[in-house]
Amino acid sequence: MSKGNCYEANYIEFMARNNSDEVLVHAMREVGKNSEWWGGHAFILNKTFGAVYDLSNSAEQFGIDEKGIHQELIYKEWNIQKDGRAMYFEYTRDHAKKMCAKYNHFGSWELKHEDWRDEQGGENWGKYMTEYFKPTHQPQQYAFFVLKQNATSKEISSTS
Repeated sequence: MSKGNCYEANYIEFMARNNSDEVLVHAMREVGKNSEWWGGHAFILNKTFGAVYDLSNSAEQFGIDEKGIHQELIYKEWNIQKDGRAMYFEYTRDHAKKMCAKYNHFGSWELKHEDWRDEQGGENWGKYMTEYFKPTHQPQQYAFFVLKQNATSKEISSTS
């Protein structure tokens, strides 16, 4: 699956709509149910009506049209983790404008999973992935990683 246009398309639409009930959301979503395959995504949330709007090129595959989709339905489908560490951010217009100017792109700005270059500073990406993200949100992949690490460690210690 190629990288989409969600950050740019939804930022531009969000600014054009100028609806004070709406926020721009950057969130990690699971690409397929129980797939442990995650990616950052941007969309518009109407907080009053609980409607999600997505103007990206991938919206149609989730049944999202100009009428939007109910927040509860799509958050469940995408396995949105509002309380996950660095997994969900809501931006007002002013905040989104400031973030876009600061980073000089449409996003993502704070999703640590997407920040493999460590532009945000603070907790580095490798530590975040190995100590939080993989064990919490990719437990099957992480279990395989641990098994492989243990096997490699045993091989090294037996040859020493």
